Amino acid sequence: MRIQSFVNALVAAAITLTCSAQVVELPSLSIEGSALTATVTYDASRAVYRYDYRVSAPQTNKVAIDGFCIDILGRLNRAQYDPALTNTVVRREATKSPRQPLNTIPVGLLLDNPTAYSASVNAEGSACFMSRYSAGHLQPGNTASGFALESKFPPAPRSVEILPTKLSWIEATIGAPEGTEFYPQTDTHFDVRTTALAPSDPDMDALFDGGGQSPREVNVFLRYASPVESRTKLPAGTTSATVVVFYGPTVSPSTFRAELNGTVITDRFHPIGGAAEAVTIELATGTTKLQLSADGTTTSGRTARDTDTLTFLVTSP
Repeated sequence: MRIQSFVNALVAAAITLTCSAQVVELPSLSIEGSALTATVTYDASRAVYRYDYRVSAPQTNKVAIDGFCIDILGRLNRAQYDPALTNTVVRREATKSPRQPLNTIPVGLLLDNPTAYSASVNAEGSACFMSRYSAGHLQPGNTASGFALESKFPPAPRSVEILPTKLSWIEATIGAPEGTEFYPQTDTHFDVRTTALAPSDPDMDALFDGGGQSPREVNVFLRYASPVESRTKLPAGTTSATVVVFYGPTVSPSTFRAELNGTVITDRFHPIGGAAEAVTIELATGTTKLQLSADGTTTSGRTARDTDTLTFLVTSP
C-alpha cells in the first residue's frame, strides 16, 4: 500500500550514494500511536454503506501524518467504476482503464477538503487519502476527518497503513556533500500498520450461522463474518472484539435483542434486513458472552426466532 511519490524518489536517490565521505543519521519519522477510526452507516434506499474516517495524531508523534491507505482488495473481478456510488473527486476509472487490480472492491471516494487532500485507488488495490504537499499534513496532537468511502460491500476490519511525511528527510539530504551516506536506508518501518472498518468481500455461503437453530433457514436469520465459531479464544490483554453480523432479508428489526453478559445493549446495533454491520464489544479477562436474537419469516410464512450465543475467552496474563 505504498505510494510512489516525487518525495520518496528524492529520498531514495539521496540515501543510495555510494561514496563514504560521512555518515548522517536521518531524523525519526515515528508516528507510533496514530489511529484511524471509522463510522459506518447504511442507506437502505440505495443499498449502500458509507464509511467515514477520522485520523488521530498523538502529541508524541515526531512528524506530521501524510495520509493513510486502506486495503480494499476483494475475491472476484468486477467493474471498477460504479456510477451508483458518489464521488467528489475525478475518477480515472470512469473513462480509462483502472490502475488497480480488477478484484478491488468498487468504491466511491469522498473528500470534504479536496484542496488539502487527494483521494484515489492505487495500483495495490488500496483506497488512499493523502495530503497535497504540506497543506493537509496532520501535525502531532491533532485529528482530521472528512474522508469517506461509499460501497455496496459490507464492513469488516481491513488492513490500514498510516504514513508519515518525509519532508524532514528531504531537508536533511538535499544539499548534503557528495558521498554522504544516510541511515536508516528505508522509511517503511515508520508506517503505522493497524486496522479499520472498510468494505469487505465475504463468501456469503461460508458465513458462520451461529449454530443451534433448526431448520437451517431459521439459523441464517443471523450470520457472522466475525467471529467464525461459537467460542473464540483470544490472547491475554485483548480488550475488545468486532462482531460483523449479517441480518437475513426477512428479519424483523423490531424483534432484535442483544445482551452482553446479561446487560441489554440492543441500542448499539442497527438491524436492517439484508444488510450487515460491525459492532465492537468490550472484553475482560476470562469469559464474555454476547447473545443475539431476532425473529424472521420462513419460506412457509411462519415466524421463527434465531438465537445465538457468542463466547469470547480472554486468557489470563
